[in-house]
Amino acid sequence: MKRLFIVIIRNIDEFKEYYPVFSRCISSSFMISHGLRENVLLFFYFLSEKTIIRFLGNRLRQIRPDEQSLYGIIKKIIRFVESDRKKGRLHTGILAYRGNLHNFLRLDKQTYILVEDNKGIDIRKLKISKPSRVIYIVSLSYLDFSTIKKMVRGNNILRVKTSIESLFPDNLIVLVNNELDRRFYEE
Repeated sequence: MKRLFIVIIRNIDEFKEYYPVFSRCISSSFMISHGLRENVLLFFYFLSEKTIIRFLGNRLRQIRPDEQSLYGIIKKIIRFVESDRKKGRLHTGILAYRGNLHNFLRLDKQTYILVEDNKGIDIRKLKISKPSRVIYIVSLSYLDFSTIKKMVRGNNILRVKTSIESLFPDNLIVLVNNELDRRFYEE
């Protein structure tokens, strides 16, 4: 089962202010005890700038779990978002584009879109059959559910609540990965 994590970022200023959280989103999405998850994609979507940074798990190289080693990638992301380039390769397995989020999603009937929302159902109580792909959308700042629905334009969009407490996106990604691993373990 493929996984796509989408972290929605209001603008480049939010990214600069909270870059440690966003660098941990990278390691939280891909790191496992013996390497990188190859079945995972991570998108950073900059709402104001309409920019997508795509991390491809099957192509990523030289990614480490600590924030300091990811800082070079963070600087490349900032340079791209602040530039007027339309697309580019930022690092091995990291691509950048301009455009609307829905243009970069390939949705089918077996794709479940889970949106982190305080009004959502507990992710542990969610009843879904084994999907071909799960998309999990989270934001550091609160975004209205209807705004996200307009950005994604898909079916099977479900509000979920991953934690009782308010957590940063990197922590929520870890919990979602854990829940999906438990439910749909693949050897």
